[in-house]
Amino acid sequence: MRLYDISQLPMLEGDILVGFIDKWDLLSHVEGDSRHLSLPVKEAMTRNVGRLDKRTPESALKPLFYRGQVAVIVDRQKFPCLVTRSDVLTRHALETAIAELEGGTRGYAFASGLTASATVLELLDKDSHIIAVDDVYGGTYRLVDNVRRHSAGHRVSWINPDNLLALEAAIRPDTRMIWVETPTNPLLKLADLAAIADIAHRHKLISVADNTFASPAIQRPIPLGFDIVVHSATKYLNGHSDVVAGLAVVGNRPELADKSGYLQNAVGGVESLVSQPFSMTHASIPLEQRLAGSITPQLIRLSVSIEDPQDLINDLRQTLTD
Repeated sequence: MRLYDISQLPMLEGDILVGFIDKWDLLSHVEGDSRHLSLPVKEAMTRNVGRLDKRTPESALKPLFYRGQVAVIVDRQKFPCLVTRSDVLTRHALETAIAELEGGTRGYAFASGLTASATVLELLDKDSHIIAVDDVYGGTYRLVDNVRRHSAGHRVSWINPDNLLALEAAIRPDTRMIWVETPTNPLLKLADLAAIADIAHRHKLISVADNTFASPAIQRPIPLGFDIVVHSATKYLNGHSDVVAGLAVVGNRPELADKSGYLQNAVGGVESLVSQPFSMTHASIPLEQRLAGSITPQLIRLSVSIEDPQDLINDLRQTLTD
């Protein structure tokens, strides 16, 4: 059983947590009664009280939450967490789901994909060397090369994911992480995940895969040997363009899972889109590097989704003819 703080007012009797009052003034009460509470809370409790045993299983808590009530426990020593960022019922459900989908042991939800990536990079000591594929989301490049290079002393070797010999040859004594994005954004380069995971394990490096584009519906890097998977959940995992979120999943690495949870506590859409990476998502990458990587002004990225294919063809034809 876990304690889920829904970011509402905790109710204490002495040193014992006995409940929460949510925004509708509904209280799920475990012990005691409402005589010590003032109106309008007392009236709300009288009409809408739900009682729970101390040993109520987690499965019984969810229906209470979805009805607008707040489920609680009473053992503050065993469950000391009293702040939303530490654990929330709905977030825990999301984290459990993504961990199961990716074949990992622990999942973590964040405010954005870049927040998830930034937290994973916090696993490294300062002045660490990173090997990364040479075609990554522009935000990832900005974070690693423009921010962490200055704030944490990280250095990056950008390697074509097709060249496993070059990737292994790039390993230095201070290398600590291999960062893979596959398919890449925007050139859709593919990486041999199992082979790269094997290289990382042999050299005792943390292996990270950005699985945003493929999603666990198509590939699961963790069963192939990767330590960590990250997502911009704003995109395919969310699927509605109405949520900005990020996710990270850790495989069978308890020390990384514990540290990721500690860092998390301290610190998209599927409609079709047309974009020009040169001036949009990858504009922050130096011009010479963009051109060398075939990210030219003529490159147009079509993110094709769930609409009828003929409708999309007609839209493109009309746009190009007008």
